[in-house]
Amino acid sequence: MVRDLPMPGLLFVHSSHKDLRRAFRREGRVDWSASLPLVLEKHGYLGVASRPWSVLRDRSAWTEFDGIVIARQADEAWRPELVEALAEGPRPVLIEGPVPQPLRDALGIRTAEPADPEGVLAATDPGLAGAAASFGASRTGRLGSPTARHVPRDPSMDWRVLDVPVTEPQADAWNRRGWVAERWAVDPGTEVLAEWRPAQSGPRSPAIVRRGHLIATALSLFAALTQAHTAEPWSGEEFRSSPRSLGVEFLLLALLDEMYRSAGLVRPRVLPWPRGGRWAMNVRHDFDRPLPPFRVADALARHNAAGTAATWYWRSRHLRWRRGQLRQRVRPALNRKALRLVAAHPRMEVAHHTERPWAGAEKERRAIERVVGQPILGTSAHGDPSCFRFQGAPNLLWAEQQRLLYTEFLERSHYGLHRFATLRPDGVVAPLRVLCLPHHESLDRSIDPESADEARIATAAEAFSSVGGFLQVMNHPDINLDALFRVISELPAEGRLDWTAARAADWWRRSHVRDHLQVESLERGAFRITSSLGVQDLALELLYPSGERRTRIVTLGEEATTVVSTRLVGDSA
Repeated sequence: MVRDLPMPGLLFVHSSHKDLRRAFRREGRVDWSASLPLVLEKHGYLGVASRPWSVLRDRSAWTEFDGIVIARQADEAWRPELVEALAEGPRPVLIEGPVPQPLRDALGIRTAEPADPEGVLAATDPGLAGAAASFGASRTGRLGSPTARHVPRDPSMDWRVLDVPVTEPQADAWNRRGWVAERWAVDPGTEVLAEWRPAQSGPRSPAIVRRGHLIATALSLFAALTQAHTAEPWSGEEFRSSPRSLGVEFLLLALLDEMYRSAGLVRPRVLPWPRGGRWAMNVRHDFDRPLPPFRVADALARHNAAGTAATWYWRSRHLRWRRGQLRQRVRPALNRKALRLVAAHPRMEVAHHTERPWAGAEKERRAIERVVGQPILGTSAHGDPSCFRFQGAPNLLWAEQQRLLYTEFLERSHYGLHRFATLRPDGVVAPLRVLCLPHHESLDRSIDPESADEARIATAAEAFSSVGGFLQVMNHPDINLDALFRVISELPAEGRLDWTAARAADWWRRSHVRDHLQVESLERGAFRITSSLGVQDLALELLYPSGERRTRIVTLGEEATTVVSTRLVGDSA
């Protein structure tokens, strides 16, 4: 693991673990803001040093950094002399709101009142809007609570009656909205960079403002974005979904880029995919029903012709005899043969379609592994009402316990992979090791052979490719194969990586997890990159104060370090 050494770059200041535990114990409150770097690493912003609030007591400890990002703190922490020091300091400062009176005075905020915490954040400053749009999405983004719809589920499969390590106080706190918002009125000398548009009622109001070196948000933006990277334990027979937060994330990245620009510094960012790749696609085959080996071989041949890669999510029940099974039906021996065909193919992967997490799913996994002769690296949940299905955090906690590389993340629809923000029993938020795959896009609307939704896949491919995402096209291999390969043939191929889920997750772990890759700012215009796992053809984007972008390609072995120059000489890779 790469050590967390003191380093220049962005300084992220957060509450101490002691304060986080105290807030949870006394108020049942979760401080999601403290884990903002989990969101930033997903976008390749790895040059971030996390420090507790005490770092601000010594001015010499923070003036060396390229910029300062401060998570929401208690009002009493903001002494007037600290506000003055930050305002007069040499580097820009971004402060998560709501903010106390000393900061309001420094920022020119005349009034502050509670506002609807759900709504739309929209850039109004043309420069910020353009910078956000350059990442590939709208300059606006929505924040809101999840909505739920009823789905049937076997009561014996509810996480509360199984041995899931989540306490009731923990679940209650996990289910609360973790952010608030204010409606501000500002002085004429204060720049308004973005506004807040409430979902229910109330006028628009300044949401991100700047005065001198200080930038502040009228809502607890870091908390909202971090909570968008978790999934609370669900209740009973329901399926939850939340609005995509990507537009808001891109606004935050644009703010960070503006901080680098105003400081006259080069911003480093690891791009999503290796050299030559702009986005990635995987075909997700849910093997819900038995399929004869000759049919599987046909699907593999069609993948060969299309140059695509697929992850086959297998149910272990297809590998054993069941009472009442007729011999003229596809026998387990044939299912095992079909499974081995998939496992032997170099562009295919076998994963686990779980039925009973926390109730014997590890036995299901071992049954599959005995047939394929290699470890299973990832899972998705089978949706039958008799199964555990997806219940939020418990699914992720089970995958972490099993030391899996990846699993699905269904509540919030992200475009890229990321780590999961888990709430520990003591109230501290921390990332899990297991990686979350974005929500799949379903070609099959039902088991009806005529259910293919080709237009949906085409639209999704356009969206995922524009932001460098990882698109999973979900298909059951016993239906709609003609439609699947027809729509794939029409998707843009330029810059597309056709990868299995395991390959994408392995790349992401090497390139976008701060535990395994770090980027440090050095003097005289250079960055030091350190890798613990090794990484090949890493693309480091350098954004110069002039707006010019250049890319450096880096290959590192395990526990290796290299230095990348920012001098504007030669051609970009």
